[in-house]
Amino acid sequence: MFICDPVLFVSISKMKEVIILSLLGILGMGRGTKDELVYVALGGKAAQSSTFYGGTAKRSLDGIWNSTYEDHSCSHTLGETNPWWRVDLPETYQVPSVTITNRDTSAERINGAEIRIGNSLENDGNSNPRCVTALSSYILVMAFQCRGIKGRYVNIFLSGSNKHLSLCEAEVNVGRQNAATGGIASQSSQWDKFGDANNAIDLNWTNRYLEGSCSHTKDIDPWWRVDMSKTHNVTYVTITNRGDCCSDRISGAEIHVGDSLFNKGNSNPLCAGIPYIPAGQTRTFPCSGISGRDVNILLPGKEKCLTFWCTCWLFTKSPPLPSLTERTAAPGGRTRQRFSSETP
Repeated sequence: MFICDPVLFVSISKMKEVIILSLLGILGMGRGTKDELVYVALGGKAAQSSTFYGGTAKRSLDGIWNSTYEDHSCSHTLGETNPWWRVDLPETYQVPSVTITNRDTSAERINGAEIRIGNSLENDGNSNPRCVTALSSYILVMAFQCRGIKGRYVNIFLSGSNKHLSLCEAEVNVGRQNAATGGIASQSSQWDKFGDANNAIDLNWTNRYLEGSCSHTKDIDPWWRVDMSKTHNVTYVTITNRGDCCSDRISGAEIHVGDSLFNKGNSNPLCAGIPYIPAGQTRTFPCSGISGRDVNILLPGKEKCLTFWCTCWLFTKSPPLPSLTERTAAPGGRTRQRFSSETP
């Protein structure tokens, strides 16, 4: 047996050694008209510093998550100093988050780019408040928390000489984000009084375990699961890693979606693997509309201590087409959990 720091949002299976699991914050999103999460960028006007080979700015607002540049769905600037891309939203909004889809080739060109939000067009909007310090090519689809920065203009700015900026989709998410507070959260055990399963869906973004906003297990083959109350087509899952330490502990985790509770839901179809999420950063993993009621995250392996601060969005849609508005997909429900008498 070994002791680890609190672990955040993961479902574990397949190993016989003791693993520690703790969760903080999960969001379940689906269709509806209440508590809407609206993608306002689609109604905005796009501009960029220059255009290369037909890669117009508006391609990044076409609602298509195609990351192949040759399919004519990505914007592209010339090689220049300090290239930028900007969307002029219909009005001023408080922006909780921005999601960027990178291209699948030459992905490293986006490294170091910044997201800026504000109402000023000074310096083409590139001097507005910063949401994200540096984008990374490590994950194809990236979601970033902007904590409600207010602005009409959202810029992607890449500082440096002889830089190309190419984006395949940009989503500016506004409105209330309703974490599935009434959903059915469950996990395999409870570490202590602070580690209740319901803490993972309490809308509290605090990443400190002793403040009572994290779920935490301590047993063999621990797991955490959200039951969305009915089957949905899960479009993608967005996870924020903890920022205080131990960011590498999420590496190797897997996201599973399905309707079966065999093996506690840990044998459902694979949505995506999680190679790595830098400390405090957010990454989005496409699930290609996998149908399921339950979403699990697994970390196969021996003697793993998984610890990360995380908020997870479960974006869903009904076939055949996605909508511009999404709301919580896990209304109604209860929290259930098996308890452990051991203390940390």
